[in-house]
Amino acid sequence: MIKTSKFFFGIVTFLLAGMVLLTRNSEWLPFSNLGLGIFTFIVGIEEYQKGRKGNGYWVIGGSIFILVVSLFTFTFLYS
Repeated sequence: MIKTSKFFFGIVTFLLAGMVLLTRNSEWLPFSNLGLGIFTFIVGIEEYQKGRKGNGYWVIGGSIFILVVSLFTFTFLYS
C-alpha cells in the first residue's frame, strides 16, 4: 500500500512539475507542492517503519513544512 501510494504521488508530482516547466504556467505550482508534501510524508512513514526513526522524523517534519507552505499558497493565490 505504501509502495503504491509513493509511486502514485511521485508520478503525479513529476508530471505536474513537468507541466509547469513546459507551459510556464505557475498556477499549477501549489498542486505540485501538495503532491511533493504528500510524497515526502509517505517516504518519512516508510523510513520510520524501517527502523530509521531519526530520518523518519526529519522527513516527516520537512513534509509538514511543505504541506503548510502549499496550503498558504492555496489560500493566498485562490482567495
